[in-house]
Amino acid sequence: MSLPKPRSVLFLLAFAALAGMTMWLPKNFKNAPSSIKLPAQSVCGPESGELCTPIIQDPLPVPPPPEPSLAPAPPPPPPPTFPKEKFDWEDPKNYVTGTPGTSFRDSLRQDINYVTAFCLGGFSNQVICFANLIYLGILSNRVPVVPAFTPSHHISYEEPSLPFSAVFDIDYLRRAVGYPILEWSDIKEVPAHRQDPYPAAPEPLGCWTIRAGEFPYGPASFWEHLHLDTSFTDVPDDTYFGGKPEDSYSFTTFWKLAALIFPKDPLHQGRTYDVRWPSEKTGLSIVPDQHMSCFDTSYYVSTEANIFEWEKAWSPAWRSIGSNLHFTEEMIAMATNNLRHAFGLSSLQSLPPFVSVHVRRGDFKDIGFAPLADYEVAVEEVIWELELQGIRDPEVFVSSDEKSAEFWEDVEGMGWTRYDHDEQKTEEKYGEWIPPIIDTVMHSLASGFVGSGQSTYSLIAQRRVEDWHEGPTRIVKLTR
Repeated sequence: MSLPKPRSVLFLLAFAALAGMTMWLPKNFKNAPSSIKLPAQSVCGPESGELCTPIIQDPLPVPPPPEPSLAPAPPPPPPPTFPKEKFDWEDPKNYVTGTPGTSFRDSLRQDINYVTAFCLGGFSNQVICFANLIYLGILSNRVPVVPAFTPSHHISYEEPSLPFSAVFDIDYLRRAVGYPILEWSDIKEVPAHRQDPYPAAPEPLGCWTIRAGEFPYGPASFWEHLHLDTSFTDVPDDTYFGGKPEDSYSFTTFWKLAALIFPKDPLHQGRTYDVRWPSEKTGLSIVPDQHMSCFDTSYYVSTEANIFEWEKAWSPAWRSIGSNLHFTEEMIAMATNNLRHAFGLSSLQSLPPFVSVHVRRGDFKDIGFAPLADYEVAVEEVIWELELQGIRDPEVFVSSDEKSAEFWEDVEGMGWTRYDHDEQKTEEKYGEWIPPIIDTVMHSLASGFVGSGQSTYSLIAQRRVEDWHEGPTRIVKLTR
């Protein structure tokens, strides 16, 4: 089965080719016959000193009036109807064999190849990892299988995993990208908690590791949750940025990884690899799977233009995938209600324009942080830019992991507002995942944004405000 050519990523797959810009032309224009001639553009305007006048073409001949008739005029034709076009990649059932059971292999079609990765870290790092995985799937002509958000970092290990589609509108993503995207729950039964007993033996799966000699993540990883028996093999040195890894945080490159796992004529075809990390469960050494390509993580991946490209507005993975990760209607509704509460509005009132601020403190105190005065200066700059856009007197909304009462008193003294999750018992009602996720949804609704340096949470919020709302942003540098 041939996979569709993705919609929004075609120009990114030929990132440096100027010819790729033609994809943005209207469909009818691209298919126009070559005999059509566009009128020559005259030089006019302030620089030429000439006034611009519209180009007037010869009028079409006016047909003669119809002969009078005593017969009643026929009724006007009904307006045309255009049935919604259906694509097979919109339905995940077209890319699996049937209802998922206890074995993922039973769900894989033999005429389709797949790729997955297991992501850990904070919520935003996992978002980057998932977006990179989907982008890699497109490049390698494989269907990406996205794992669930796995508890780690800020979320205690006792919390259940959170499905990708519980946060992001995966149907919108499929349509926007024009490519099939699966979740692990589409191919295997996934227990709510990793501690839950599984009714089948662990499934063997050989994976690649890009962590350059460091043992992949342990019991907290999603492969444990899926009851998989995993082995890991180092990716070749030439897949790394610069040609070889320097440490376990070295970045690999998209195209080299895509070539490594491409179903036809893969890179290093026929080479024999030694398994670096045999299975912890059984001691088996399983070579990387060819049907379901698997990586321990897809966070440390970029093109060869820059190492951590998500910091750049031109990041291919952000532009093609990340920018299309829109939140579910449920997440947006909850965030909107929280903001109404923070701004003292009724449930019927619309949200005012606002600047959102993310102050990273809790786990950054060893790295450094900036004083509130620096954020205040950045907010004033963003408000000034919003005024140039015609947005005056916006509200200011703040989120932070800072627990100090003195800090929040200073925030209140500036006239800024927040949504107090502790006071509203958000975690008690919905679990540990929801407070940080709803905060990031609230940031995405802002007209402008101010964030903290070295925080991927701030970075993605910045990208959303810039690309979704064309809003001004600032990132405050951390200090010791």
